[in-house]
Amino acid sequence: MRVHSTAVDPDAYPDLVMILLGTRVRTPRGMLRPLGVGPKLSRSHTDRPDGLPRHEDIVWSMFPPQWGARQYWRDPDSMEHWTRSPTAAAVVG
Repeated sequence: MRVHSTAVDPDAYPDLVMILLGTRVRTPRGMLRPLGVGPKLSRSHTDRPDGLPRHEDIVWSMFPPQWGARQYWRDPDSMEHWTRSPTAAAVVG
């Protein structure tokens, strides 16, 4: 398998914000929560909100299950604008 690597010019995003979203499952019943949150988290980036240049799904650990996402936002204002949008309310709600 060939690896493709790219680099981004940080000067293009002087106010870049990175956020980590995630969860850790501690009990067998706790597996239900990530199954419910997963589709919502996916919807948070599939419509390509303005100001979100990159979203990455990540798995930190399989035992105990620990997964989440890393999102890069152009600036704090674009992230805040999205969090107050109807789309974000549907994801969180």
